[in-house]
Amino acid sequence: MASSPRPALLLLLLGLSWASCRLHIPPHDQVARVARFIAHQCDWASMATISTHAPVAGQPFSNVFSVSDGPPGSSSGVPYMYLTHMEVSVQDLQVHPQASLSMSLAQTDYCRLQGFDPQSPLCAHIILSGSVVQVNGTEADYAKKALFSRHPEMIDWPTDHSWFFAKFNITQVPGPPQPGLLDTSCWTRYPGHVLLDIFSWTRPAPSRLTASFCFRSGFWITSEG
Repeated sequence: MASSPRPALLLLLLGLSWASCRLHIPPHDQVARVARFIAHQCDWASMATISTHAPVAGQPFSNVFSVSDGPPGSSSGVPYMYLTHMEVSVQDLQVHPQASLSMSLAQTDYCRLQGFDPQSPLCAHIILSGSVVQVNGTEADYAKKALFSRHPEMIDWPTDHSWFFAKFNITQVPGPPQPGLLDTSCWTRYPGHVLLDIFSWTRPAPSRLTASFCFRSGFWITSEG
């Protein structure tokens, strides 16, 4: 009589199937869609600024922020944040407005269930470069809906902190890393302005792309094809 599968193995297989079905990740070769998928799945991000505070003034300073690009199932592609000038990173931005925002599927249970290390390119992640811009009017109303639907605790945050809604505005794409770390030909085959256009979120993500992944760069280099 054949032995039944080990319980641990059975649970692992069920977990992998459940993770893939639950997230409905786009095909890996449709990299713009994958990037927008990451931006919607992640409800927090690591934002790096140039510190203005001793003893690390002038040095990179990374901090965690809750983000949302829209209510669950309704992606806008724009990372919104709920901020206060009492926050040290926001104070940094008043002096040095440039920032970098990182999000990874390692923040979900997908990579763990698939057995992907967070640093592996199989565990998809994006790094966006730009600035933080306060939003008002109808866009602030949308940001409120986007954030409070996914972070309901925010509703009860102290009212005397002068909270405001902001978005991460992508202004440029990071340049290539130092020679020798990877095949830098991917940077010439897939110009940076194409990637910036895709991440500007001004149009639906293209469905057909040719692509290459620059492992050390932290994001996909893409070109319509």
